[in-house]
Amino acid sequence: MRDENIIGFEKFVMRNKPITKVGFDTGVLVALIDNDKEYNLTKPRFFIKKGICYAYQLAVNQVIGVLMERGYKREDAIRETINFLKENNITIIKEKEIDIGKRNALFDNLKRQRRKLKVTPKPEDSDLDIIASYKCRDIDCIMTTNYKHFIELGKYRECPTHYY
Repeated sequence: MRDENIIGFEKFVMRNKPITKVGFDTGVLVALIDNDKEYNLTKPRFFIKKGICYAYQLAVNQVIGVLMERGYKREDAIRETINFLKENNITIIKEKEIDIGKRNALFDNLKRQRRKLKVTPKPEDSDLDIIASYKCRDIDCIMTTNYKHFIELGKYRECPTHYY
């Protein structure tokens, strides 16, 4: 029997196994750090345990950039981001911790899949990089504000687990 889990932003995902690792996309991190009223997020319960939540280095760098665009000074954006990640037990996955050959193969596969997508605008290369990098680290689920990009890519992947 399959169960339904609510995965951010009131979207339901059908899953055959429990979520053991969650990766965050840039938009979710920005919304949580900056207390973005557009998404009105509350902190999920799974933030409590270390080793469950992850943020890829690229997403962390993008968060800092977005906060700077919103008026934060560079030092403040970095401090806010790093403090939030530490306080909420979110582990940063550094680029050097990922098997580059495996990531590149997944990235190329996702680029081919992107051509089949009917959504516009299509996911950017950075979205594909985040998906491929999380997959290399066995992340079970991606929380994102780009739901359409990630759900559509999930339909074309050869991988049996769902990344949204």
